[in-house]
Amino acid sequence: MNPYRKLTATAIVLLLFIVLSGRAIAVPATPVIHTLKQADGGTFKAVQWGDEWYHGWETIDSYTILFDKKSGNWVYASQDKNGHLVKTNLIVTKDSPYGIPKHLRSSTKLLIVKELREKSISKSTPTSGVVKFPIILINFNDTVPRYSQSDFYDLVFGNHHGTVKDYY
Repeated sequence: MNPYRKLTATAIVLLLFIVLSGRAIAVPATPVIHTLKQADGGTFKAVQWGDEWYHGWETIDSYTILFDKKSGNWVYASQDKNGHLVKTNLIVTKDSPYGIPKHLRSSTKLLIVKELREKSISKSTPTSGVVKFPIILINFNDTVPRYSQSDFYDLVFGNHHGTVKDYY
């Protein structure tokens, strides 16, 4: 089998796995620095943290921030007695976050997110047994297939290194 075709077929199979297991995998936030704007027109740099399940914003010096819709400003976050993130009156760019810990997260949400992730993974990924998934082979009327069904079966389920069976 041509190495290029083998690589393409492997990529297609892996793409199917990724798409079909999307519920179990949470995509992390992109580590890009963003410029956020305050109500007075001032700006500051911040990054997103987290994933699909739980996410937020931090200043580039690692203080968790929340957007206050009433004032139109980004403010520093703090934790209440239950561990939830709450807005402070300290406006980013105007006030110092003195006394506020860096990298704050809501402790109760973290527990809920952990539980959701575990449930999602356990529902979508069996730990034993036979898992059936489709392999779709396509041929057009004006072409002749170069590879047989057994070639693809061996590529995916074969007993050699680099197959899906080898991966799992």
